[in-house]
Amino acid sequence: EPSRLSESGESVRDFFLQTLSDNLMGPLLYVFDNFETVHDPGELYRHLNDFIRLPNKILITTRYRDFKGDWQLEVDGMARGEFDTLVATTGSRLGIIGLLSESPKWLDSLYHESGGHPYVVKVALGEVARTRRVGAKFDRIMASREDILDALFERSFNRLNPNAQRVFFTLCRWRSMTPSIALEAVL
Repeated sequence: EPSRLSESGESVRDFFLQTLSDNLMGPLLYVFDNFETVHDPGELYRHLNDFIRLPNKILITTRYRDFKGDWQLEVDGMARGEFDTLVATTGSRLGIIGLLSESPKWLDSLYHESGGHPYVVKVALGEVARTRRVGAKFDRIMASREDILDALFERSFNRLNPNAQRVFFTLCRWRSMTPSIALEAVL
């Protein structure tokens, strides 16, 4: 019921979990796209796994490789033809087709470095539109975008178990050069 959206978060969560096993609408397919963007994917996954009941089903898409479902499908990046189509449509929309047509080697490099993943390609094309310059190495583009790096770090950090987070914080505060062999031995 949309009116339930005004209730407290815990009440809405409980209502949602109850609908996974018993609802008035009949069989439902729940789709969670970009599951890695959820605040705590591990906890949500455990709840979903505990509460889902047939005939309801769940479809989760994620870039995390460590989630294993009942029927896992690996989806690679785009094929070269799909990449070229994305570059043409996005480049046209951003007004950078002329810049891109002068740099076929950079596009080849972008395709190989991005693994054909559309999000990564769009970030790189957006950077070309912003700077009006083609040729920057992709790793430099990503390093210059703190918002993206912060989001990637936060997701990766949140996936660590509490002990690994504590090791990370300990190493961050450690003000000496630690030989990697000693660190590996401790871990």
